[in-house]
Amino acid sequence: WSCFLCSCIFAVFGKQWYQRRVRGRYFGYHFPAFGVSWLPVHNTGDGFWRRIFTELTGTTYHGSYYPYELLEGYRTIDNTHLVLNDPRSNRNRTFSGEGEGSVRFAVIRHPISRLVDHYLTTINSPWEISLRKREWIMPAVISARRDVTWVSSVRTTYENQLDMFLEGRLLGNTSNNNPYLHLPTFEEFVQYVLDNPEHELWRCAVDQLDVCHMNVEILVRYETLGEELPLLLHRLGIPSRMLGMTSGHGFGSDSDVWRLMGGLRNEQQLRVNELFSRDYQYFGYKPVYV
Repeated sequence: WSCFLCSCIFAVFGKQWYQRRVRGRYFGYHFPAFGVSWLPVHNTGDGFWRRIFTELTGTTYHGSYYPYELLEGYRTIDNTHLVLNDPRSNRNRTFSGEGEGSVRFAVIRHPISRLVDHYLTTINSPWEISLRKREWIMPAVISARRDVTWVSSVRTTYENQLDMFLEGRLLGNTSNNNPYLHLPTFEEFVQYVLDNPEHELWRCAVDQLDVCHMNVEILVRYETLGEELPLLLHRLGIPSRMLGMTSGHGFGSDSDVWRLMGGLRNEQQLRVNELFSRDYQYFGYKPVYV
């Protein structure tokens, strides 16, 4: 299997085996009516699958961030339902309510492309900026400050101003008085990622999926999803009419990747590629150096 995984040709079908376990929780959603378990990886077109499953379960879709909790007919795959070494199954792990004939699938993507997609999607969307403001935007900008005069009182004032700036409540001429009021640069974002590598939004797909224990039957590349989607939907028992729900390619294109990676220091490029080395190893992707 290792030779197969390291090749550039990635089949739609086949079990993949890995060695790392997710921290006590499995991120997946089971749809009993279709016998399908979806294991999402961040920034791999997961909005498309949300649209499909909200449509199939008869709910109303309210955008790419539709809350999972409102989906009818889904069951969260959670380790509270975990049954280890179930003799009735050939899988390493099974879950209550997940039928023997159910199919688990996931979509993977080049990790640098995922990272670039998340960054550009966030800074180009007021809604995303508000959502991620305290999660990583403000910490990324603030941690980049290296001034020797950076004392607690200055920091508190700056945090308040940055908060207002991000919410769009400061006038342009006010923000010009403080050159540090800005959205994080890609370099600042990457440095924050390197300092916080286990964040769910960007950690390695092999960790998000824990495929060794989850035994994913169908694993497909995001980069070739357009070509493989008809076969994938057929294999999952999903009506072909759902093909019309695909959306245009967003951020994270090759040009986006090369443009932003080219602005990083060599040391940062090396470290961010090392961060995703296991995804490169298991999925056959290549590091990006500009």
